[in-house]
Amino acid sequence: MAINFNNSSSSNFDDTFLAKKTVLEDKKTERVSAVPNPLFKFASYNVIFTLSALNRFEIADPGLLLSSKAHDIIIRSGGIGDPNATDGTLNAENKKAVQSPLAKEALRSAKAKLKEGRDLYFQRVQMNNIPGLNSQRRLTSVTNIDMTIVEPLGISLLEKIRGAAANNDFLDHIDAPYLLSMEFEGMDEFGNTITPKQAENLKRVIPIKLTNMELDVNQGGTTYTVKAIPFNQFPFVNRFTYLRTTGVINTGDTLSETMKNLQDIMNEQLRQESVQKFGEEGKEDTFQITIDESFASEVPSATNLGMGDIAIGGQNLDARERAILRKAGQVKQSDNLLTIITELMKSLPRFQNEFSLENFLTKIKGGGDENSMFFDYFFIDANAIPDNSRFDRIRGSHPKKIIYHVRPYKVHAYSLAEPGTSTGFTYENYVKKVYNYIFTGDNVDIIDLNINYKVAYFASKIKDIQGKSATDEFSKLGNDNTVSVTDPNSTNNFADPPFIHKSNAAVVTSVSAGVQKGDAGRLDQIIDALSNPTADMVTMNMTILGDPAYLGQGQFIPTNPDVKKPGLANDRNRSAFSGGREMWSTIFGNYNMDLGEPIIKLNFRAPTDLDDNKGVYELGKDEQVAFSGFYRVIQVDSVFEDGKFVQELQLVRANNQGPRPYAPTSKKVYGPHPYLDQSNKLLDKDGLQAKLTEEKNNALGRLMEKFDIRRFV
Repeated sequence: MAINFNNSSSSNFDDTFLAKKTVLEDKKTERVSAVPNPLFKFASYNVIFTLSALNRFEIADPGLLLSSKAHDIIIRSGGIGDPNATDGTLNAENKKAVQSPLAKEALRSAKAKLKEGRDLYFQRVQMNNIPGLNSQRRLTSVTNIDMTIVEPLGISLLEKIRGAAANNDFLDHIDAPYLLSMEFEGMDEFGNTITPKQAENLKRVIPIKLTNMELDVNQGGTTYTVKAIPFNQFPFVNRFTYLRTTGVINTGDTLSETMKNLQDIMNEQLRQESVQKFGEEGKEDTFQITIDESFASEVPSATNLGMGDIAIGGQNLDARERAILRKAGQVKQSDNLLTIITELMKSLPRFQNEFSLENFLTKIKGGGDENSMFFDYFFIDANAIPDNSRFDRIRGSHPKKIIYHVRPYKVHAYSLAEPGTSTGFTYENYVKKVYNYIFTGDNVDIIDLNINYKVAYFASKIKDIQGKSATDEFSKLGNDNTVSVTDPNSTNNFADPPFIHKSNAAVVTSVSAGVQKGDAGRLDQIIDALSNPTADMVTMNMTILGDPAYLGQGQFIPTNPDVKKPGLANDRNRSAFSGGREMWSTIFGNYNMDLGEPIIKLNFRAPTDLDDNKGVYELGKDEQVAFSGFYRVIQVDSVFEDGKFVQELQLVRANNQGPRPYAPTSKKVYGPHPYLDQSNKLLDKDGLQAKLTEEKNNALGRLMEKFDIRRFV
C-alpha cells in the first residue's frame, strides 16, 4: 500500500508522545551523538578504486591486510602508473605442477602483461550489503559486488589477473584472493585537500574472490562485467557447506567439545575423498570450527537439542544406553553445515532465556549506555586461507584451511518488541544517524523516500509439525514444569497507533540437518521475524547521498582466531580493527554491521495543504508523525557511477515506539513432568523403561485405531 502524502488523518496520540515525536520540539536532544556524513566536508571529491593481488600472509593477518601497500595492481581509477609488480617466483611444489611448455609460456606472458601496466578503468561499482539476521543466510552477512570495467585497447584483464596471482605464488587464479580498495580524495570550498588522517579513516579495503566475468568487445574497446564476493564469504559456497558424508555428532561436556566433534566429521569427509582419488592424498582442505571464548563455559542443553527426555549423565544406564543419550544428532548427505552449527548454538540455555519479556523490559527501561539496549545472539564468521606452498593436481587447486568461528552478535531491543509492548525512547540519545524529511533546509541527506505501508501487522506463530509432537508434554513444559502464555486481558493490540497487530498460527518444519530439534519454539519465532524483515508493516526505501558509514570495514576482515583448545578460540585481532566489539567503529566512523544491527532515526513531516493566504505549505503538527522514529537498516545498496556516490537504504520501522515501556502480563500454566515421580525426581531405569513402553504402546494403539487395524493375539 503506497502512502498518499496529501491525505491527512486524525491522531489519538497522547501529549507525551507528540512532544517526543514532533521534529520541531526537543531539538536539543535530537542530535546529541548523531554523526554527520564526513563527505559533506568536501566541496568536491572522487573515489579511487584499486584492484590488486594479495598473498597468503595478508589474507590471514588483519593488521598486515590494512597496512600493506597495494602491489601487483590490476586496475586503478585514473590510470595505474607503476603497477608495483612483485617479482615473485614459484616455489618448488608449484614448479612441478607447471611442466608443459604451453603452461610455462602462459604464466610468463601473464606476468609480462601485468608489468606493462595497461590502463583499465572502473565505469561502475555497485555493492549490495545485507547485515546479519537476513532471509538469505540468516546468521552471516551477505555482500555482492558488481563491477563494470572498461579497457579502451586490447583484451588483457584475464591475463593480468593470472599474472598477479602467479606473482604471489598462486597457480589457481580463480580461487586466489584479490584486494578491492576505495580511497576518497577531495577538497573543501577553500581548496584545502583531505588530510592524511581523514584519508586513512575513509579508506576501505575489501579482500574479494572473483566469482564470474563476462566481456563484451566492440569498436569502443572491451567492457567487462565482473562479479565478486568478500573473501571471508568464500567458505559459505556450496562446496564447503553441504555435507557429502554421514556421521554422528556426540554431545561433549561443553559446546566447544561438541563443535570439535562436528569438525572431525567434516575433516574425515575430506580425508575419505582423497583416499577415493577425488583429490591428492595429504593435500585436502581442512576445517576448523570454533566458538568464541565468551561461550567457553556454556553447556548444551539436552532439552533444547530435542533429547531432553532424559538428562545427560547421572543415570544408572549401561554404556550402550548412555551413548545413545549423548548423541546430539545424525548428520547425512546434503545437510547444511551452517544449519547444524546454528542448531547446536541454539541449544544453549542463554539464548532461550535471553529474549524473555523481563529482559526486554530491563533493556528499554535501563538508560545506562548505548550497549545496554542490545541483546546478545551469535554470528558466524569465516575465512579461507589457501596454502599456496602445495598444489592438488587432481582438483587443480591449492588446499585451503576453511575456518568457521562463532562469536557474539548484538540484536537491538527495538527489534524484539512484541505487539502491545512499548519501547519508549531510551535509545534516542545514542543513535548515530539522524535524517530529516520535513520539506525544510534540514534535509541535507535524503534524495528520495518511498514508504510501503501495509494495512496491519500480521505475525505468524510458529508451529513445528516435524519436530516434537504436539502431544509430547515435555515439549510444552519448561524445566520448572511451567509454560508462560500471554494473558489476553492485558494485551493491547493498538499500542502503536494507528496500527493494529494481528497474528495467526503458521507452520515451520524442523531443520533438514540431523541435529535433533528441541523446544526452541519462541527463539525460532523471534529469529524468523528478524530474518524476514520485509514482511513487516512499515518498510521504507530511502535514497541518500553516499555515506561511508554504511560501507563498513570490519565485516570484510577475514577471521583468523587464536585457538586456545579444540573448539574454542578468540579473535581479538579482528575485533580490534572494528573499534572493539561496538556497534559504531570510532576508527573508521561506520557501522560494524557484522557485530550488530544498525539503527537510524527518521524525522518525517510532509505538507498537508497549501495556505491560500500566505502561499506556503502547511505542515500539520500532529499528522504523519507515525512514520517518524527508529528504523532498522536491513540492506544497503551503494552505487558509484559517473562520479556520483549514492546509497539506497532498505529500512524497517521498529515496533511500538511509545511514551513509556509497557508489556502485557503473562500467566504460568503448571503441569506434571512426564518422566518425574511424585517427589519430582527422575524415574529409575525400570520406571523409565515402563513409561517409554507405555507411551509407545499408546501411540501404536492410536495409530491402529485411526486406520481401523484390528490387533490379533
